[in-house]
Amino acid sequence: MLLKYWAYDEVKALDEDNKARCNSSAEPHTLGRNSLAQLRNKLKNKNPDLASPSNARIYLKSRKRKPGRKYKSSGDVVQKRIEDIKEMLKDGNAAYTKQTS
Repeated sequence: MLLKYWAYDEVKALDEDNKARCNSSAEPHTLGRNSLAQLRNKLKNKNPDLASPSNARIYLKSRKRKPGRKYKSSGDVVQKRIEDIKEMLKDGNAAYTKQTS
């Protein structure tokens, strides 16, 4: 049944479309099989007052790269954005430090 499904031209076209869309992301997360929701929940549970982490903190944690590991993208765009976010966090920018639910 599954083999018949993948034999349809419409399904093959959709698969190619999805592959292209997935590979076009310039800022993929480095969480592997874990989702952003799982990361948010993990960070929330580590926080003593159980407050949800900010979107900036989620972004920083989900784009952290391990030294010596090869990634599909160069990471230049991500590294620039990480630097910008850290700078704004230092300045106390409310948009980046605001807690989200």
